[in-house]
Amino acid sequence: SVSPDIFTLGLTTATTPFGNTVPVYDRERTLCDVIRQRGTMDVQIYQTAIREYMLHGDKNLEHLIQCSRALKVEDVFSMIKTSRQLKD
Repeated sequence: SVSPDIFTLGLTTATTPFGNTVPVYDRERTLCDVIRQRGTMDVQIYQTAIREYMLHGDKNLEHLIQCSRALKVEDVFSMIKTSRQLKD
């Protein structure tokens, strides 16, 4: 069972192409979930997820920190730092 605090962390809504409102997780929560599951997915998908997050202009790094701590994937910061160094 997942605690309600973790379940609702990063929960927001989006509108489908048909105009329906559906619950979704935000970018930061999704990135942390990808990092949590990195051992079960293709390396290319994992790398693409991190790269796309870093290239996207609408980042909320405070929320990313909050999510990474709650989901126990704080090593995300070393990955972000590495990604930034590779980008520069």
